[in-house]
Amino acid sequence: MTFGIGIRNKQIGELGQKEADSVVGMALDGGINFFDTADVYSSGQSEEILGKALGKRRKDIILATKVRFKMGSGPNDVGLSRHHIFEDAMPVSKG
Repeated sequence: MTFGIGIRNKQIGELGQKEADSVVGMALDGGINFFDTADVYSSGQSEEILGKALGKRRKDIILATKVRFKMGSGPNDVGLSRHHIFEDAMPVSKG
């Protein structure tokens, strides 16, 4: 949740890629294999930073992400529709 920069993060902390790499590396080395994130955390930055931090070790973990919250102004930018989940909540799949 603290990876990236966002309005909500200012209250709990903001970590860039370098810091996230360190935290995730320590977690993996310590045996942690479950990571939970959400598309709304830092407007998607958190998922992107976590993905980069996991790198080739992604296959060794269980990854959960939450969707539902408003990510834009359009009618498909919120909720649990297939469109929101596949298009807006998964920006990496766009290209």
